[in-house]
Amino acid sequence: MKLILGTAQLGLDYGISNQAGAMPLQMAHKILNTAHNAGITTLDTAPHYGNAEARIGQFHQKSPFTFKVISKAPRFDDHDQISAQQLATLESQIKKSLSELSISEIDTLLVHALEDLQKPGGMKLWQHLKNHPQLKKTGVSIYTAEDIDWVLEHLNPDVIQAPFNVLDQRLLKSGHLKALKQRGIETHARSVFLQGLLLMSPEQIRARHPKALESVSQFLTFGQKSKQDPLNAALHFVLQQPLIDQVLVGVQSAAELTTLCDIAQDQPKQNWLATDWDQFYCQDPEIIDPRYWS
Repeated sequence: MKLILGTAQLGLDYGISNQAGAMPLQMAHKILNTAHNAGITTLDTAPHYGNAEARIGQFHQKSPFTFKVISKAPRFDDHDQISAQQLATLESQIKKSLSELSISEIDTLLVHALEDLQKPGGMKLWQHLKNHPQLKKTGVSIYTAEDIDWVLEHLNPDVIQAPFNVLDQRLLKSGHLKALKQRGIETHARSVFLQGLLLMSPEQIRARHPKALESVSQFLTFGQKSKQDPLNAALHFVLQQPLIDQVLVGVQSAAELTTLCDIAQDQPKQNWLATDWDQFYCQDPEIIDPRYWS
């Protein structure tokens, strides 16, 4: 299974398309059980995802199986350099995450803020992670091609997590996904539905993110004309990419996750393989980068 289950929705009121708010514990555990039954082996979480790590740990404690876990290093936005004190904070957070998740090791720890590695002392932070006995792999969460250029010049990550979807094809067009593959670095795609924007109706988009209306409507109109469901098309576009190793998805219910897993296990329709996906390529960061959304 190429899917990784993102868990921000398990602990937060997350996503531009979310109208239900934070979910109850019982629903979160039902989603985790559905993921296991569908063959998903890895979860993506973070200490700042509300109580997601604690909920995963509660699930592990009463389940006969344990997920592999991708988590995030804490951010040090308020510090000009990475000192021994920040490394101690990092170590405390790793121990806390291990305890809350009820696991003995973290499969992958991602530096969520690349800027922390670019500060004085940033390389000490990186080496601390690389040498940590309870971290199997280390990686970086990035946003842009320029981020990848810096990472490839200065670091030796096992994993890169990057945004990628039918509108945001920047890393494919620039050749950076190919460069990562040539270096043997795993690439995990996130934001494959653009936080749900690609699945919203034109009316919803107009109300929530009007600047994206034209770009997303083009994708939705194409789907209607070619009888392609937007959910299927958006997910298969990413799954088909040979340069993408894993695909991160988040859901609001177990039923949504079952649908995504069914799509991932089905072969794409033949006419989808011949689709000219370039027509949806958008380079406007105010449309494709949630950091610019109000």
